[in-house]
Amino acid sequence: MLEKGDRAGYEGLLAFLRLQMQKAASREEFEQCILWRDAIHKLENQLDIFDAMHVITLMRAKIPSGEIDAFLEKFRKEYKEKKSGQPEQRD
Repeated sequence: MLEKGDRAGYEGLLAFLRLQMQKAASREEFEQCILWRDAIHKLENQLDIFDAMHVITLMRAKIPSGEIDAFLEKFRKEYKEKKSGQPEQRD
């Protein structure tokens, strides 16, 4: 799913967790929403990596792997197409 140094994959994972959090909230599954929220917080702030990995394992159990991988691939593609730098430095 993710390799060391895969910034696009990491950002994609956070985006996917946010999407799952929003879906859970819309279904009024608030405990699951909190689970995703806490995982995002721990990943972003590099807190308890083991707890965050546990949540990701749970996510893999609840969501088909193909859905996760497809989302990450789409996100990686969009991430790589973005140009960095100031607007006047772009082609």
